[in-house]
Amino acid sequence: LNKKFDAVLCMFSVLNYITKEDKLIKVLQNVRDHMHSRSLFIFDSWHAPAVENHYSPQKSRVLIFDGKKLERKSITKIYQKKQSCEVTYICDIKKNRFLLKRITEKHILKYFTIPQLESFLDKAGLKVLNLHPFMNMNGEVRRNTWDITIVAKKNSMR
Repeated sequence: LNKKFDAVLCMFSVLNYITKEDKLIKVLQNVRDHMHSRSLFIFDSWHAPAVENHYSPQKSRVLIFDGKKLERKSITKIYQKKQSCEVTYICDIKKNRFLLKRITEKHILKYFTIPQLESFLDKAGLKVLNLHPFMNMNGEVRRNTWDITIVAKKNSMR
């Protein structure tokens, strides 16, 4: 882009969709290349201990709006050896018990431990400043914290 930014944001688990580690490091290097020396890089990631030990194979949520019912089901499969998961979303929009529309999506995501994230960032020339639960800057990351926010900066030692 031939530009530098004061902050780079990658939110809502977008980096978890990069399933190859070498590609993730390249993305992180690209982020670093677009940062000023005092810029912040803020992103969130799925946290391995929570994903592996606290996930629900099936979830369902219902919303009612304009006389219609939206039901979103998710079916999650975990592949621990690959540290990845496959989430299938099925969204049904119904009115008076009649199906108006069905949308099905399949998402493949990687999840990481904190040491892995720190290692990827280090390889890309970035350093962790802060870790906390998503949307809770004063909270502490625990084993059951599914989504963590990472704040990083350029590593001045490089």
